[in-house]
Amino acid sequence: MEYNSVEAGKGEKWKEIWLSNRKTKYQPKFDAVFNKYLKEVGKSAVEGADAKYTINVRIRYSCVFKTSIYQCNN
Repeated sequence: MEYNSVEAGKGEKWKEIWLSNRKTKYQPKFDAVFNKYLKEVGKSAVEGADAKYTINVRIRYSCVFKTSIYQCNN
């Protein structure tokens, strides 16, 4: 990583924080916005629940592909 050439370990630390932020910041925000719009049509979604319908979301703009599976009970 380019940051490692500036300061040893800096690039690895950045990568670790970036990957961590997916679960702690980006995914919760996605879930909130996703459910906000589903609520407008009387639906809701939660990750990993057993339900009648499944929605697979694949994020392509990130360093590593991420797939989440959401279940809709409504």
